[in-house]
Amino acid sequence: MTRWAYPPTLRARLLIAIVVVATAPSALALAAQGLPIPVTRRQFNDFFEYRGRWTLDEQASVGIPSPPQGIPAESLRYLAALNVPRELVIATTETEFSVAKDGGEPEVYKIDGSETQERDPRTGVGIDRFYRFTQVADSVALTRRLRLGTPAEPGAELMTDAYSVAGSVLTVERLRSHVFPPGSVAAMKEPGSHRMTLVYRRQAR
Repeated sequence: MTRWAYPPTLRARLLIAIVVVATAPSALALAAQGLPIPVTRRQFNDFFEYRGRWTLDEQASVGIPSPPQGIPAESLRYLAALNVPRELVIATTETEFSVAKDGGEPEVYKIDGSETQERDPRTGVGIDRFYRFTQVADSVALTRRLRLGTPAEPGAELMTDAYSVAGSVLTVERLRSHVFPPGSVAAMKEPGSHRMTLVYRRQAR
């Protein structure tokens, strides 16, 4: 009889495979006996650490610009870089990450990364502002895209806030940029276009 000589490491792997096959009951065998088939439970990330009410710590923050004089408060809402919220209320589920700023309507981000469109709260009509969620290591990046330009020469303003949490401190790194045809991104020199570091403190419930 011919005996096959296997390297020690291969013999060990074969032995483990044989033991697993011999001892692990198959799903078909369990079903045939009327026994429940074990279900592997997924651990969903709902970003619970971001939930809560957060208040801006202006002294710890860096780069907050002074709003230009003579601009109505309603117009400042559309200059997102200049409109630094003093309070954030963050809510999360397994599918959505929402941020309400200074008591306003929440911005809703889909955790799967698909882009959502903002709608007028009075009419429900979609407007030219879009939201996208991206997870980057232990941080999350929330990007707001304001559509600009024309169909022939489309452009956009991008505002990206990178959120990270350490205990009771939420840090938001903000950067504003513009998209120009045919798809180039450029940093602007306008007020609020430089990088900001916004520090928020968690409020007790």
